[in-house]
Amino acid sequence: MKKAGRCKYTKSVFGESMGAYKDIGLRLEVFGTRGSNPIFGDVYSKYGGSTSCYLVEANDGTKQEAIILDAGSGISNVKDLADYKQITILLSHPHLDHILGLPVFPYLGDKNRNIRIYLAKKCGLSAKEQIDTVFSQPYWPLKISDYPALVEIMDMPESFDIGGVHVDTMDSNHPGGSTIIRLALGESKLIYATDYEHGEPETERKLIEFSRDANLLLYDAQYMEDEYEKCRGYGHSTPEEGIKIKEKSGAKEIVFIHHSPEHNDLFLYESERRYTERAAHFAREGEVFYL
Repeated sequence: MKKAGRCKYTKSVFGESMGAYKDIGLRLEVFGTRGSNPIFGDVYSKYGGSTSCYLVEANDGTKQEAIILDAGSGISNVKDLADYKQITILLSHPHLDHILGLPVFPYLGDKNRNIRIYLAKKCGLSAKEQIDTVFSQPYWPLKISDYPALVEIMDMPESFDIGGVHVDTMDSNHPGGSTIIRLALGESKLIYATDYEHGEPETERKLIEFSRDANLLLYDAQYMEDEYEKCRGYGHSTPEEGIKIKEKSGAKEIVFIHHSPEHNDLFLYESERRYTERAAHFAREGEVFYL
């Protein structure tokens, strides 16, 4: 069993075998880092321009699990899951930047694939009702049931298991609602806190406890401190507020996610330099973390 501690990360390229990680623990690969909308161009090539999507490969020593966090435009690059008959997609919420890649997810076209999608109830609508709204005319020509894969759409419970991975959830502070997700396997603990806005004391207290001693905290830092005031109420946070959560919770490392489409590679690189001594990092597409 590995001792809990700082996670190791390395560069990766799309197409690397996802079945290569054999230790007990979690492997995270970044496929989409942007918030609000995808962005394109050479000045976004280092940190990436695709919207939210993260692949978690989990291995408990007996059974591997493929878990995808959000289905932004980055999910179209998740193509090397041949070892997994079952794929689980955990959606933080149904805002378009987090689900716009779902209709073109390659494995929906595989009749031998089982795909289970979890999404919390929103605005009185079940997970299935929310997904069926997107997968319907005139917004999209196919219903989810028209795809060859066997797809189950489930309301997100507060606590449940995916194979050997234990999942806990809590409500975020975000317009329309969002779900913060914790994945735990052995001594590996990952927190996915996208679309979270600081400033609500009770939610902040819960997030600190929820993130207690995590190996890695993925934290929404769409805005810099000097940008936040004009964006207050939009449902996003800042690196400084993320550092506070990290330090109060005892999380080992924090990775900032949900980059603003207005922040190019140079901007993010210069911003990142201010946090390198505080075990903080800005997510890049293609990056791999081992917990």
